[in-house]
Amino acid sequence: MLSRTSHLLFPPFFFVLLLINFVFVACTPFPEKTASPQDLLALKDKAEELYQYSIELFGKGDAASLEEMEASLELAISMVGEEARFLDAKGCLEWKLGNKLIAEKHFIQALKLDPYFSEAWQHIAFVAVDRGEVSKGKKFLEQAIALKPDNYRAINNKALELAKSGKYRRAYDFLLQANLLSDGREDRIVNNLRLLAELR
Repeated sequence: MLSRTSHLLFPPFFFVLLLINFVFVACTPFPEKTASPQDLLALKDKAEELYQYSIELFGKGDAASLEEMEASLELAISMVGEEARFLDAKGCLEWKLGNKLIAEKHFIQALKLDPYFSEAWQHIAFVAVDRGEVSKGKKFLEQAIALKPDNYRAINNKALELAKSGKYRRAYDFLLQANLLSDGREDRIVNNLRLLAELR
């Protein structure tokens, strides 16, 4: 039988400390295995491959390719986390699928991650023009070109904007620059050059 002083052997704060210790031990996660630098590099390389592959799929444009593109981008994100270019590509995908609001959110998120990402500025410019905010679109397009002077797609868009306002000679000059920067690989730019050659 315990004496009247036995409670002094185990004061209440002792039980509180025991309880806190138990909770701390029970809630402490097992240490995760840290990836080696080689593993991290391999993940980055694989994510890059998936990103490039998703761009190819976007160019095909059919439903199956777009679905595979989405899966590729999600896998890349799961490997290395969100990057501006992944979110920008997701925005382009959503735009192509007709989900303009979702696309815009991806472009904005891409710019939050990297405000110097030219392609996201180029795409948000397209969004602005589509909703009738032409002056804002022009400003965003100028930003895209200022950040990356060799962004031939943004330069092509700038040329189209000039052509719409009747400035055919300047538009043609911009298209020549875009064609040179793309090494003549962009059919859209080549076709625009042919059309403007007749108008200038």
